Amino acid sequence: MVLRYLGQLDDGEFENALQELQLTRSIWTIDLAYLMRHFGVRHRFCTQTLGVDKGYKNQSFYRKHFDTEETRVNQLFAQAKACKVQVEKCTVSVQDIQVHLAQGHVAIVLVNSGVLHCDLCSSPVKYCCFTPSGH
Repeated sequence: MVLRYLGQLDDGEFENALQELQLTRSIWTIDLAYLMRHFGVRHRFCTQTLGVDKGYKNQSFYRKHFDTEETRVNQLFAQAKACKVQVEKCTVSVQDIQVHLAQGHVAIVLVNSGVLHCDLCSSPVKYCCFTPSGH
């Protein structure tokens, strides 16, 4: 979505980038940083963990690919500086994001939907009034 918004998305180029970066079914945030670098998009990747957080191993979202992806993802973090992918161990506040957006930039923000609540219906986002029924 970000690449399309920035006018840098050509389907053929995108497919070639996915193959070149070996991105398949399991896409991690570090993969997005490499993808942005590949397309020449200046970016800043902030993360609380430099590498794979083993605490996620048993969560359903990660469980299927965790063992096969751990080495690959940790290697991407280790090689980031040499590949000119800017990675910082830090947290970003809501205010930081608001300032960033107000300056005309875009943001990709990874959130845990399990802790979000809808202000309109006061339900967890999973059961929110905006969520298509059955999901």
